[in-house]
Amino acid sequence: ARTSRLVEALSAYAATDPALWRSYDVENLALIAHHDALRVDVERVIWRALATAGLRRELEAPLRRVAEEPNATDLETRVRQAIALGPEARKLAVESLERMREVRELFLDRRYADLLERFGDLEPTEATTEMTALLFLGALRQGASHYAYRWGQEIKRRHPEEQAVAWVSDLTASLRDAQ
Repeated sequence: ARTSRLVEALSAYAATDPALWRSYDVENLALIAHHDALRVDVERVIWRALATAGLRRELEAPLRRVAEEPNATDLETRVRQAIALGPEARKLAVESLERMREVRELFLDRRYADLLERFGDLEPTEATTEMTALLFLGALRQGASHYAYRWGQEIKRRHPEEQAVAWVSDLTASLRDAQ
């Protein structure tokens, strides 16, 4: 998690026994939880850990805080420091902003086919929440059911709330009806 291998770190936590976790593991899970695409999965890992026997009692409250509300200010401070101090972090931030600018531009120009061709097969963990929504909406406008279902599922995974699931389902149903 501390070397930005978030997916691998989360997979490792999902496979480990929470009874072996220590306070630094809570810190690592908090780092991973700040990644939009992994947030829901971190919450699931934490709630599963809280339900298992053997978890250290002193870790319960900090894990609950991570699962219930991330500390955005802390993350923002760390990101700002990393960008200020490290050329690699600065390079990654610029690349991310450039990619998001391109996604927005393609969407706003109604170039949905180009948007899907360029970003439709992106790994979901590499897409921001905004990018996920724009890919979903672009796929709907293009009538590209494969991408609509793919990105709709990702929205539902990240936002399992009843209202979000119903919204995605309603929109994909209208796509299905149009075919």
